[in-house]
Amino acid sequence: MDLRGRLSNPPKTLEALTVQGVATSREAHAEPAKQAICSPTGPESDVQEVPGRLSNPSVATDVPPSPPPPRPVQRRLSATDADDISGSYASGRSIDDLARSYGIHRTTIIRHLDRRAVPRRRVVRKMTDALVAKAAVMYLDGHSLATVANRFKVDTRTLSREFRKAGVLIRPRRGWTY
Repeated sequence: MDLRGRLSNPPKTLEALTVQGVATSREAHAEPAKQAICSPTGPESDVQEVPGRLSNPSVATDVPPSPPPPRPVQRRLSATDADDISGSYASGRSIDDLARSYGIHRTTIIRHLDRRAVPRRRVVRKMTDALVAKAAVMYLDGHSLATVANRFKVDTRTLSREFRKAGVLIRPRRGWTY
């Protein structure tokens, strides 16, 4: 058996074997090769295997595997689209609105704006201290964070951030404990 010729980087033990005079054999063997039987399927087995099925019935299912979900389409914006995005943003449209209308991620919009050196608008605080106080009263009266956020036309994350800044304790969600 010539293991040294089959390995591109033979270990030292194989090199030592060849030095010690272990002969390699390339002639055919008189006996046919024996195959290992992993699971008996003959008369000694009480399990009858069906070709094409798994032998473990707890793993086997008759439902074919579902195909993988389709990969998201990666759209390349043309130079005209990128110019339109820049102009629309400069005229007042938001990044999120542009991302929804073009079907791309908001970071892609930001990247195109940065490449064209379009100055970005500052993030303006959506709620004043007076509005936060009114929202806190409503929240402490038992209304949910989502209800209060809808009432003041802000996102729940915005409202919870404002509450944290104001020191208002936020209740755990239903079923959650701290």
